[in-house]
Amino acid sequence: MTRPPSRGRYTDRYGVRVNPVTKRTEGHHGLDINAYAGLILVAPEDVVLDSFGVIKGWEVHGRVAVLRGADGWVHWLSHCDRALVPVGSRVPEGGDVAVMGLTGQTTGLHVHWETRHNGQRLDPEAWLARPTDNNSRPFEPEEDDMNAEQDARLKNIESQLSGIINAISDPKIGIHDHVLKAAGRSAEAVAIARNIEGIVAGMQNAIGDPKIGILVVVNAIRGTVDKILAAVTKLTK
Repeated sequence: MTRPPSRGRYTDRYGVRVNPVTKRTEGHHGLDINAYAGLILVAPEDVVLDSFGVIKGWEVHGRVAVLRGADGWVHWLSHCDRALVPVGSRVPEGGDVAVMGLTGQTTGLHVHWETRHNGQRLDPEAWLARPTDNNSRPFEPEEDDMNAEQDARLKNIESQLSGIINAISDPKIGIHDHVLKAAGRSAEAVAIARNIEGIVAGMQNAIGDPKIGILVVVNAIRGTVDKILAAVTKLTK
């Protein structure tokens, strides 16, 4: 039995599409699978990790795990965060390979999976559908459970983000007021105070924008929020 490298929703299939970044109509030579931060990408068949990292000329793919399978098949797992095994490792089907990430040219957290046979790029879903031997069935995707799980995670993330926004804005908590009171002691505090409203407004707009994936928002603001809270804590002691 063969399998996709990730559970999740198929968000962009092999074929012609409008590139969400460049807005140009062009070929899409792989299958995009959307899931969540930290998801482990697995070997779609018994493979060897031939290489891992940014490939010259293919920088838009970010960090790529290149997996060599059987009978001339090669799999590219693009936009990875980090590898979980050394280059040259043999990984059995379903074994851990890398962590899903946001590297390269991407509008959201996903893996772009390409299958190549003797150098020719082919549809990964066709690869999944082929019978592998006389005793096995083609892979049948089971997306419903993952979609429900993903939807629940996104709703939870949205709730947490709303809580962050409310905490920053709530006068009873007074993060903004604390920064203003500390402003006389630090030019950094003045800058933080001036930027908080813009950050909150940007978060609100991003959460409500259907063109922006909620997971992209989470990754984009996580460091900013941490810096704000750390600076506030330091300045108001």
